[in-house]
Amino acid sequence: MVLPAGVTGPDALYAALQNAVCVQMVAAFAAAVDACSHALEPMLAQTEKMQAHLRRCAQDLQDLGMSLRG
Repeated sequence: MVLPAGVTGPDALYAALQNAVCVQMVAAFAAAVDACSHALEPMLAQTEKMQAHLRRCAQDLQDLGMSLRG
């Protein structure tokens, strides 16, 4: 790590290190969230297909029930 110009003394060094760690953590978390989002996309698509199928089945069952009652 290269210290910015003018960083002298323990307080400035601590602040520079704290900022560098914060930047690295934000980048690491953003990468992890991105990877998880990409991994979940196929599951989300399958879930939406399953929900649509269940809605069609529910409608078919309601229609059958109506015809049996009528």
